[in-house]
Amino acid sequence: MSPYSLLPPSLLPPLPVYDDVGDEEPPPAFEEEPTSPDEITMTSIIPPLQPAVLHDPECAP
Repeated sequence: MSPYSLLPPSLLPPLPVYDDVGDEEPPPAFEEEPTSPDEITMTSIIPPLQPAVLHDPECAP
């Protein structure tokens, strides 16, 4: 339970008022630059898979 739920609304702090927000200018639109398939590099944090060595002669006693 919130501690504010125990207080009457007249004792709650006032909500912030944002006077600097206007709708006369829309936000700039996001434009993604077109990229050719040749310029795309696949980056991955997962290393390439390697086959497991089950019987390594160097580790055999």
